Amino acid sequence: MSDATPAEMQTLLAAEFDRQGWQYDLGIGPALLAQVEKRGTVDAQVLAGSVPATFLQINRTTRENLAAAIERAIGGRILAPQQEVATLVIEDHSHHVTISGHAQVQGSNFNLGEGTQINVSVGGEREDVLAALAALLRGGFSGDWNDNAAAGLAKVIQDREDINLDDVRATTAEVVEVEQPSPSRAREMVERIATAGIGGAFGTGISAVLGQLIANPPL
Repeated sequence: MSDATPAEMQTLLAAEFDRQGWQYDLGIGPALLAQVEKRGTVDAQVLAGSVPATFLQINRTTRENLAAAIERAIGGRILAPQQEVATLVIEDHSHHVTISGHAQVQGSNFNLGEGTQINVSVGGEREDVLAALAALLRGGFSGDWNDNAAAGLAKVIQDREDINLDDVRATTAEVVEVEQPSPSRAREMVERIATAGIGGAFGTGISAVLGQLIANPPL
């Protein structure tokens, strides 16, 4: 298998559709790639089965021909993991975390992009603190856990009255649901938190949620 970016897959699909004399509806490509991202691999039969019947009628083809074309274009390819860098400014100290760009946490405050900067302080916005927590977790799940940022963020949360253990647990659970980290990655992060001696709502909340993942790994 070989990696390909979403743009490269779009180009390959469009070229193959053009060779077949089919109309490449801009709504078709993104819909197919969304399924590839969700499944993790290219299953041409499944992808062809998801295309509306109107497409087949307009282009006078069959699902079998469509599946064969998809297989020729992107069969054996997987979406290359997209990486983004976010900057967390915690009490005037900057920390950079690399996060996966393949998914987003629901809620605009957690949807980060390349170059995003989040300013966090004891007297700052509550939403910014939780957004920083989500970014830090996503970085950890991508293999870029930042110990210094974790210690700084834990201190901010400890000194605030509007963020508690339940908030940390809820944010962690939300990120876990989206990112679907492996139990081994979760165990690594729990160990890093324990080694750094980070407790309080931050350490306890994250470790509790990740501990459940470790104890009950997905099938």
